[in-house]
This record gives sequence, C-alpha cells and structure tokens, in this order.
Amino acid sequence: MVRRPDDNADVLKKRLQSYHNQTKPLVEYYVNKGIHTSLDASKCCEDVFKTIDSTLNKASSKDRVIFI
Repeated sequence: MVRRPDDNADVLKKRLQSYHNQTKPLVEYYVNKGIHTSLDASKCCEDVFKTIDSTLNKASSKDRVIFI
C-alpha cells in the first residue's frame, strides 16, 4: 500500500468541507424531488449492480441522474 502525499488530516477536512458545501445540497435537492436512491456500496458487487440496475429501470428518462 502506498500513502499519497495529500493523505493527511488537513486534506481530509477540506474534502469533507467541500462535500458539505457542494455535494450534500445536491443530494438533498434530489431527495426532495423524490428522485434520489441511495445504496450501500460496501455490499458485494452483484448486489450493488442489482440495486443500480433496478433503480435505472424504474426511472423515467428525465429522472436519470447518477452521482458516483
């Protein structure tokens, strides 16, 4: 395993701040619109794929927004 030079507490704090300032409001927006589906990516690949596939199959074309 190789440790990156930017793998430290200060950088992590900045990344978390960026998440809270930029990404979280978008997630909340889509949740409020009723078009957000969360999934547990720590599950096995097959289960994650099934959730993604099922979600996309249920969505209409206007609802297909994916954050990875």
